[in-house]
Amino acid sequence: MDKIDKKLLKLLAKNARISVTQLAKRSRISREQANYRLKKLPVTFYPIIDYKQLGVEHFVVFMQNNDIKKIKNHPNINWIGTQLGKWGIVFDIYSKVEDLNKILRPIVKGEYAVLCVDHEEVYPGKLVDEEVYFPKKKEAKLDVTDKKILQFLNNARVSYTEIAKQTDLSVNTIKTRIKRMEKTVIQGYTIAIDHKAFNKKWFGLQVKIDLNNHKEFETFLRLNPLVTYFYRYTLSGHHHYDFNVLAKDEEELKSFISGLKADIINSFIVLDVLTSQQLPPAVFNQQ
Repeated sequence: MDKIDKKLLKLLAKNARISVTQLAKRSRISREQANYRLKKLPVTFYPIIDYKQLGVEHFVVFMQNNDIKKIKNHPNINWIGTQLGKWGIVFDIYSKVEDLNKILRPIVKGEYAVLCVDHEEVYPGKLVDEEVYFPKKKEAKLDVTDKKILQFLNNARVSYTEIAKQTDLSVNTIKTRIKRMEKTVIQGYTIAIDHKAFNKKWFGLQVKIDLNNHKEFETFLRLNPLVTYFYRYTLSGHHHYDFNVLAKDEEELKSFISGLKADIINSFIVLDVLTSQQLPPAVFNQQ
């Protein structure tokens, strides 16, 4: 990966829907080169959506080794990781609170833990030294058509024309609805970069802290270049925060931990990520 690729990643981290023409212009390469490089980048393009406006909550499930086939293509699950540690599998699931047990019953066996995410932040540009943050916006009422459009936008590079074909709506109608949702439910468009392309290992940490110091702790996570997301859970006897550390090796992880003002409940290394950051399809079908 050269300097031009990293420049493209910086631009895409800020806006994954930036046009190929603009990518080329701002990277000082031809449109043909930009398009070619774009297809080769180790990324997933996705929107940052305020999922609570879709009527669902975000839960994280930690379980011992199980039949991963049952969860891999589940319509409520988007992110699945296999890891070394107490829990062999961790996955993110989105559902209404009242539906969660019914969804989990047929797919989870043995010992497991479920935590509800109260607050989360993602920093997709840190791997390429680009400061990117997508704050929440105002709430809005969404209709069935809005939700259908959001589902197609789950691939953040999809064109207005393609969405129009799939929904039997005009391109202008699609543009108008998307522009309106970009002021409300859509916080932005970004990328998930494959950390392996930067020779990084994905370590996860689960910690408890003095909750009186949670603002200071979150500032530390935001500013640290190795942390690309964190989850803060609702009041839990298990742990308060979950976050990743993209480190080159265990020594760099130890150095990070030495400056961490928290009680580490569990640490693990993510061996493989089986899915993406895109929201699962079930969230767009909530009534």
